[in-house]
Amino acid sequence: MSSTSVVCPYCGKEIELSQALTRSIEERLSRQFEESYRKRLQDAEEGIRHRVTEAERLATERARSEALIEHQSVLKQLAEQQQKVKELTSREMKLLKEKRDLEERSEQLDLEVARKLEEERKGIASEVARRKDEEYRLREADKEHKINDLLKQIDDLKRRAEQGSMQLQGEVQELELENMLQGEFPHDSITEISKGVRGADCMQEVFTPGGHSCGKILWESKRAKNWSNAWVDKLKEDQREAKAEAAVIVSQSLPEGLRHIGHLGGIWVCDFPSAIGMAYILRAGLVQVASARASVVGKNEKMEMLYEFLSGVEFRNAVQGVIEAFTQMREDLESEKRATERMWAKREKQATKAIVNMARMYGGIQGIVGKTLPSIPTLELPGGE
Repeated sequence: MSSTSVVCPYCGKEIELSQALTRSIEERLSRQFEESYRKRLQDAEEGIRHRVTEAERLATERARSEALIEHQSVLKQLAEQQQKVKELTSREMKLLKEKRDLEERSEQLDLEVARKLEEERKGIASEVARRKDEEYRLREADKEHKINDLLKQIDDLKRRAEQGSMQLQGEVQELELENMLQGEFPHDSITEISKGVRGADCMQEVFTPGGHSCGKILWESKRAKNWSNAWVDKLKEDQREAKAEAAVIVSQSLPEGLRHIGHLGGIWVCDFPSAIGMAYILRAGLVQVASARASVVGKNEKMEMLYEFLSGVEFRNAVQGVIEAFTQMREDLESEKRATERMWAKREKQATKAIVNMARMYGGIQGIVGKTLPSIPTLELPGGE
């Protein structure tokens, strides 16, 4: 029987084994190897299954994470799109609101323009009517002057009828004021200040019936539509240069709060109907001052008292009373003037008709007789044609 020797792993001695024992050991080792191999194979398969499971899990988690990220990205894009849609909607609403506001503003602007155009149209129509009325007055005034040259017998009635219209004209009011002053105070010197010369319109130097000069009154006539305070300063300068004791502005328009007559900045102001009353009062004051000055030479106290009286409330109330009386008188004259104008208009038509018929008759006779007929200057054209 053959034997086999092996080395003991513990003691290092060589041990001889029989063939049967060797086969038994080999078989045992073979079984152990197979079991070990099988176990390693199972472990390897288990590891492979575990790795496959883990790989599947990781792949699933990665796919889920990627899907979640993609879902979040889609949600974010959707939110951004919704925000953009909201912004566009808000912008569109804002634009629509601005469009409505612009349309409303445009309508309001059109309405304001229409109103302004209507106001301007009314103003232009009023101005045209006023100018036409003024032109009509001027034409009527020219016609009255021509009639006055032809009809001497109605001069008195015509002058009284023209008084109201003369007050409505610019330079004519100055002439009327001068004529009124000259007619009311024949002893005084009424001097017209020439155009272009610095100063007021006219100067009234007050004289007593005995020829004694009592002082000067400077008159300024205004026919403006609105009152100007600059007139007062200018007249005060003119008063100082002229060395006049009193200065008066006769104006169609008066300062606010002033009625008929008042005292403004050292200057007397009144309307045209109150001018003569104002002249009477100022003239009486100057005569009294001159008389007092002549009778109380050296007595400055009395002069100051008299000056205070002339510039005080009592004197002003007296002037106001006289002016109110003159105003009532003026209203009566206006009523009388209207009645006279109706009579004058009737006579004017009759006189015009008579003149026209006479001119026609004269022309017919002249056509028959020729140049041997004596000429009538009032029926001839300029140059004798």
